[in-house]
Amino acid sequence: MSANHSIMKTIEISIIAFLMSLTFASCIKDIEFSGEQTESKLVMIGLQYVGGTPQLLVHHSLFFLDDSDDIKVNGLQVKLFVNDEFVEDLTVVDTVLTSGDFEFEKSTLAGRAADAYGLSMNYCSGEYVFQAGDRIRFEATSDDYDAVTAEIVMPVSPVIHSFDTVKLENIHRMPPYDPENPVLYPDVDEEGNPCMIYYFYDDSSYGSVPVYVYPGDISDATIVFQLEIDDPSGVTCYDLKTDDDLLWFASNDPVFLFEMESGYISVFEGESGYSSSQDHNVFNDRLFDGDIYKLGFSYDWSRSKLEEEQVFTVNLYQVDDNFYQYRRTSSTYVSNLDIGVMTYLIAEPSQIYSNVKGGIGIVGGVSLPATASVILDLK
Repeated sequence: MSANHSIMKTIEISIIAFLMSLTFASCIKDIEFSGEQTESKLVMIGLQYVGGTPQLLVHHSLFFLDDSDDIKVNGLQVKLFVNDEFVEDLTVVDTVLTSGDFEFEKSTLAGRAADAYGLSMNYCSGEYVFQAGDRIRFEATSDDYDAVTAEIVMPVSPVIHSFDTVKLENIHRMPPYDPENPVLYPDVDEEGNPCMIYYFYDDSSYGSVPVYVYPGDISDATIVFQLEIDDPSGVTCYDLKTDDDLLWFASNDPVFLFEMESGYISVFEGESGYSSSQDHNVFNDRLFDGDIYKLGFSYDWSRSKLEEEQVFTVNLYQVDDNFYQYRRTSSTYVSNLDIGVMTYLIAEPSQIYSNVKGGIGIVGGVSLPATASVILDLK
């Protein structure tokens, strides 16, 4: 079991205590575990980025009743091989993860657990710069655990064929100015023109700046985007992240509905749709292998800046199958915990994907992004 089982300790113990209290009405105060303790193993976790350097978290697994926060490994050594050639010994340090540290790891369950619980573990880093197509292998040895290995191929960047808006939906314009009903525009600008003034915090000036909204201005809108992907033949996995003024997105596109575990399903006016995750929005090309695919999604825009031009940016990554499988299975695992106590106890257990031989964990590869932007003049 990996460090994500730290998340499970309180949940599982609480479930047992809750059910026992229903049955025995608080007659039993102590609950003893009578099963067998799972053997501890090495855990290796970390995403590797093209253009980046090696970064790993390594520790030993915890039994779910173990409340230790020190999961460091004695005598840890980690070697990096690229295309079957030894490259370097990674530098190993002890660390306690706290908020803001090691952002590369926050997207994984173990990273969130370590950040939340302050677990002390081993952080490993190197100097080699990964290139697309590199076949890399990590080998870890220690004083007390069996050796583990993880091998991946660094992905190439995907190809964006085009990125543009399809339309602006539900554009809400301010009503015409009526001198007899000035409350609709209670403010005036420097020239005395009727308007509504909104004040928004500006990072550059560390203060509030006015946004003037005049009759006929767009105040908010639903923008429908279309991203065309030029997909190669063979199984390819993607991760879509947004940037600039595109803070999130919603979609009913089949590729996201098939991959609902990577974000979450929202229900709006009786219809279900995909709402993006801030971490990763993974999907594969099983619906469009070898074709140009038009991926659709939308964003509910609302005026929040002084500038009238808004920049909407997408970053499309190719990720290896290891990370794709991990995201799907780990999200399913967590989802099963949210469906209720009784259902959880009778449900089939979800196995979290691991590509660490001899141990537990996930080492995945991420390409350089293909980036595209749309600039809209919203006024």
